[in-house]
Amino acid sequence: MMSAHAELKSVTARGLTIRYRELGQGPPVLLIHGWPTSSFVWRNVMPYIGVSCRAVAIDLPGFGGSDKPLNLTYDMAFYGSVLEEFCDLVGIGPTLSLVVHDIGGPIGLHWAMGSSYRLERLAVLNTLLYPDLSLMVRAFLLACRTPGLSRFLATPWSLRQTLRFGVRNQTCIDQRACDGVCTPYPDRPSRKALMRTLNDLDTDAFSDIVAWLPALNIPVQIIHGAGDRILPKMGQTAARLLRDLPQARLHTFEHCGHFLQEEAPDEVGALLSAFFKQPTPSSAAG
Repeated sequence: MMSAHAELKSVTARGLTIRYRELGQGPPVLLIHGWPTSSFVWRNVMPYIGVSCRAVAIDLPGFGGSDKPLNLTYDMAFYGSVLEEFCDLVGIGPTLSLVVHDIGGPIGLHWAMGSSYRLERLAVLNTLLYPDLSLMVRAFLLACRTPGLSRFLATPWSLRQTLRFGVRNQTCIDQRACDGVCTPYPDRPSRKALMRTLNDLDTDAFSDIVAWLPALNIPVQIIHGAGDRILPKMGQTAARLLRDLPQARLHTFEHCGHFLQEEAPDEVGALLSAFFKQPTPSSAAG
């Protein structure tokens, strides 16, 4: 495991304090986490990317060290406006590459569709991009909207179980990993905001992403943890992405689950580092 550590920083975007991690210099790579994680989940992957690139991992509003207001809607339009201003404030652009995981996939790609930034490369880790969600995901989203259940799902115990359920190798989840997921949500308002990030997710926007994907003429790396119990249809998602994006390359980690960054950070980091070191073709999607 590489020993370099990303620097924790913050900016104010859309009137909100946004925390992020940054490491390295060179072409910018923006890393977007999923639920219920934050930029913390990229901590052991960023040193590899940072060897040749400027790796920037954001805490989306509602997550991690960023603000968690309860008086707004955490939908695609909101996250898109935050990402647009964030990139401007931290000096990313006019081109960037993107790494997405979990709900960071639809959030990041929906923003990229209309962004003023030119997308150079895309790496997709276990995510959901197509509207035909699995029964497990639909059941979970329903539970998130159910009073009582919703409050329980955001408790420290439940968040720890989510992290452990999301890996195949339980030994990789130590106290630091658990603290990284649980510590940002010490009270009921912060946990309520965390659940809002799922409840406000406008899955209707997935159809827009699906329609746009075939026009994405850039290098794409798909990374698939085959043992994903959180997104059990990820294998089908990867296959469909390969059909929609014939230029994409797929790497499967057979013995990893959903949180690849926790189970195989060195392998994932090395794979992403090699991907971003490749020469960039002249054509890209904006």
